[in-house]
Amino acid sequence: MNKTVNPLSRSVKVMLQGNEFVINFPNVGEMIDIETKKALYSANQYGAIKDSNTASSGLVLLYIDAIAHFTSLIPDLKELMKIESFFRLDLISMKEVTNQYVKVFRPWFNDWLTLIFEKEEDEVEKETPASDE
Repeated sequence: MNKTVNPLSRSVKVMLQGNEFVINFPNVGEMIDIETKKALYSANQYGAIKDSNTASSGLVLLYIDAIAHFTSLIPDLKELMKIESFFRLDLISMKEVTNQYVKVFRPWFNDWLTLIFEKEEDEVEKETPASDE
């Protein structure tokens, strides 16, 4: 777990175009929305893009992930950034978005996911009867 992130903090702040955005950890509906957007934005080819290992596939997945998370968790982001579409954003401008996603958001988000999955695994172990082997 990232030691620099307070595991009790349910929100994180990202800076985009000089604006600070507070992102709360997603609820169930937002998590579903994020995954649905990943499928939509990749034309249901997310796994194929991941498996392709082309020179740009990792970058494309980063764009998909950042856009899916930020548009789901900051619904008015496009309007606040005064852009028509993330898909029309030039790659240089997108770098600011991906930097905040990689350096600020993703470590915080991954720490929470690790904590949640550890707790779920603990609960499953408590509920699973011992084997007679």
